[in-house]
Amino acid sequence: MAGTSPIHKLSVRPAIRRMMIYSEPGAGKTCVACSAPRTLLLNADGPDGPESARMMGYDPSVWDIENFRDLDRAYNLIRKYPDRYDWVWLDSISIFQESGMDDVMEAMLAKAKHRNPYVPDRPEYQETQRHLGLWIRHMSKLPVNFGITAHEMRLVDPDDDRVTYLPDIQGGQGRFANKVCGYMGVVGHLEVKMRKEEGKSEELRVLRVRREGKYYAKDRYHALGKGVVNPTIPKIVSLIEQAKPVAGRPARRRKPSVKSQVRRQRQRP
Repeated sequence: MAGTSPIHKLSVRPAIRRMMIYSEPGAGKTCVACSAPRTLLLNADGPDGPESARMMGYDPSVWDIENFRDLDRAYNLIRKYPDRYDWVWLDSISIFQESGMDDVMEAMLAKAKHRNPYVPDRPEYQETQRHLGLWIRHMSKLPVNFGITAHEMRLVDPDDDRVTYLPDIQGGQGRFANKVCGYMGVVGHLEVKMRKEEGKSEELRVLRVRREGKYYAKDRYHALGKGVVNPTIPKIVSLIEQAKPVAGRPARRRKPSVKSQVRRQRQRP
């Protein structure tokens, strides 16, 4: 049968990165997302959403996303011109879900004027999750690095009161969040830590990517150890690329611990 075979060696397959970063508001997710060159930020966070990245000296391309029509237009553009950007980030999915629900409610009220505009029902939640889930799945298949930021969500297990933190993606009491995380190669919880030494305080950001304790995290590449101190996208990608296996053997390169990274950070002028 004529044509190009869909089968290929993994060694020649293009390396496409997919990443989720979540935290409480203000920890620096947007700055991390914008740290790579040729980044398109799909900004759902309002007019001043990307301002923190501007203050850090980053200059991404920004598309203000207000509804599903904007989101779908962005997908169609990226699908048509996948080489235009190195990274595409949705910032943030937690905020966009509210805008997406507004979109769905507006369409519903045009047909059912008797409904309360402030009380979504099960069909509206399902439509919002379905549309957003399809968009993420389709974006994940494009030949472009793709990332999502999210706020953190606190879940309590009713059986043992155990607390787990997940990306704040509403749906199914955490099931939709788990589904979205399944598409990602890296899921990291970003937190700000204050270190004191010789009477001086130092602010560090730590991206935790190993699932330990109460925070959900993931590193499909087994390249980032427990986490990355003061992360940037180039720094994360470099660590992943350096950890590539050689001649079919698993990589043996030892990733520096978070504590050793902090020590090195202190030693820098």
